[in-house]
Amino acid sequence: MNKIIPCYPGSHPIDTYGNGGFRFAKKSHRGSLICVPSGIFTWNMINFDNITFADLSSIYNQLVKPSLLLVGTGKTHAYFSSKVNSELIKAGINLETMSTGAAC
Repeated sequence: MNKIIPCYPGSHPIDTYGNGGFRFAKKSHRGSLICVPSGIFTWNMINFDNITFADLSSIYNQLVKPSLLLVGTGKTHAYFSSKVNSELIKAGINLETMSTGAAC
C-alpha cells in the first residue's frame, strides 16, 4: 500500500502543473497528489502502470470513499487495466482518467 501523507489541509485549487510538479496555496510539490475536500495529500505513487486496486482503495480507506475518482495519468492519457476497472465498479466508484494537465 502506498502511504498517503498530509500536505495541506482544506480545499485549494491547483494553480499550475508542469515538470512533474504542482503549485497550490503558495506551495509547490513534486510528485503525485491526492486532492479531496479535506485537503491535499502527497502520495508516493511513481508509475501509473503499477497502480493496483489496493493502492486506490488505500485512498478511501485512509481518507474518504469517492463516488468519482479522477486520475491524472501524466503527460499522456492512459487507462487502468480491466481488472482495476472492474474492482472499482464493484466498489461503487466511477473512474475517469485523463492527462494530468487536463485533470488539473
